[in-house]
Amino acid sequence: MNLLLALVSASEYISGIQRHALDLAQALTLHSDIDSIHVAASPWQKELLRAYLPASPRLHIHFARIGMSPIERNIWYYTQLPRLAKTLQAEVVHLAYPMPIKRSRDHATIVTLHDLYPIDSPENFTWPHVLVNRAVLKQCLHAADAIGCVSHNTLDRLTQYDSRIASRKARVIHNIVEPHDADHQAPHSGPPFVLCIAQHRHNKN
Repeated sequence: MNLLLALVSASEYISGIQRHALDLAQALTLHSDIDSIHVAASPWQKELLRAYLPASPRLHIHFARIGMSPIERNIWYYTQLPRLAKTLQAEVVHLAYPMPIKRSRDHATIVTLHDLYPIDSPENFTWPHVLVNRAVLKQCLHAADAIGCVSHNTLDRLTQYDSRIASRKARVIHNIVEPHDADHQAPHSGPPFVLCIAQHRHNKN
């Protein structure tokens, strides 16, 4: 099986979405029935991939020719990603997060759903960008062949939002937690402690 994992985004630093996609790529290299894993990323994510992706003869990196603009990114996902999938003869295309996508007869499309923030937390987006994000989320969920929810809470919320989509093509696939060499660059030798990483948003507690 040839799989294409798309994690093209504006961020050049590690985040929850980036980490999920990179851990997924690493885990997939352990499956012998997958012939090749192609990772599509932004040019500014090169150092991120170098730090977190393992060396594997089945793992191939492709950098999208885009700028930082959200419009360019949306257009790339809708027009260029299908072309890349066809060129690579990918049987499965996996999106790290919801983006505009085309239905395809050539491959199955899976999207990881982390949350429904455009619906539940409009305060996280500036106006009128929240409307665009809501439209993108809705379009992607309808066009995808399958949806991987990162938690039962996300699946429950999707069921409330659209029970038909949730029952027909959504399943819970928990986040993968794998150690990386990049995680151990600053060793800790003091007493044990708990580190909470969050954002100053009402939905982050």
